[in-house]
Amino acid sequence: MTLDFLRFISCKKSLILLSNLFMNDIEKEQEMIKAAAAKAAQRIVQPKAAEIDATGEFPENVMDAFGKQGFLSIILLKSMAEMMQTSPLSASS
Repeated sequence: MTLDFLRFISCKKSLILLSNLFMNDIEKEQEMIKAAAAKAAQRIVQPKAAEIDATGEFPENVMDAFGKQGFLSIILLKSMAEMMQTSPLSASS
C-alpha cells in the first residue's frame, strides 16, 4: 500500500468517527427538544384540552406560549421546507 492510500484510509476513518460523534450530539439534542415539547404540552395544552376538543380551535394564547418557548420556529421552518419542495419553482423542467 502506498503512503497516500494509508493517509486516505486514516482520513476516512477520522471523518466517520467525527460524523458519528456529530450524529450522537444531534440525537441527544432531538431527545431534549422532544422532552421539552412534551413538558410544555402538558403544562400549556393539557389544561385547555377540553376547550380545544369542543371548539376545534387552537387558542391564540396557547400558540403564543409555544412561540415564547421557541417551538413555532421549528414548525415554521418545517412548513417552509415542505412548501419549497412542492412549489412550482422547485419542479424540475
